[in-house]
Amino acid sequence: MLHKEITTMINEIERQSSDHHRTNRIRQLYLPLQMPARRLKEKEAQRTLKGVLKMNGMNWTFCETDQLMESYHRICDKLTHRHQGESLRTPAEYKMKMLIRHYTRLQTETSLWIGNVNVDLFIPAVKIGNTLGLAIELDGRVHYRELKGRKDTFKQGYLKSLGICVFVIENHDLTHPCVLSFLEKLKTMKRGCSKKRQLLWRRIYLETILHHGTTEELRFLFGYSFD
Repeated sequence: MLHKEITTMINEIERQSSDHHRTNRIRQLYLPLQMPARRLKEKEAQRTLKGVLKMNGMNWTFCETDQLMESYHRICDKLTHRHQGESLRTPAEYKMKMLIRHYTRLQTETSLWIGNVNVDLFIPAVKIGNTLGLAIELDGRVHYRELKGRKDTFKQGYLKSLGICVFVIENHDLTHPCVLSFLEKLKTMKRGCSKKRQLLWRRIYLETILHHGTTEELRFLFGYSFD
């Protein structure tokens, strides 16, 4: 009986490992294919990736943004339920959102999931240099702990890798002259065009889905298959 239980457990671990490896391969290959390409080099890269998929016995279809958005919101509901502590809006986040609303009319999202991280406040329209989208992180004393500090470093690095600017504010500094000066500058900061904002949201949907979607969900969305 014990031998049977161990065998079942090993088979389950191997199956999960295989699914995990397969899902990671899909994440690596499908994200570039799902972002519309304009430049010649990007189009050539997409053609190359399609060839790699074909060699691996996989087919590919383009997923519409509306489908991605629907799947993204379903996943976010699950993540919010699973990580209630991260998704709860703190008094500092509420106050900061009110300050942004006082200074500008910019759309501001709170507790937004982007890939594998939860962002305190996110302003999608702001363009700073070559980046589009501004993430505002509000840090309290807990963020000085080593483990939390590492997590924050990873989060900031990940967001920057997506081309999103990150601005970190201490909870007790919300009314500091530097913060108020920053809020004043928000009024005149450049705005991304609607096309680029749509691409930014598409990237956010894809990153989150590819991090948290099951193999079955990915198959349903992207229509891939293995021979």
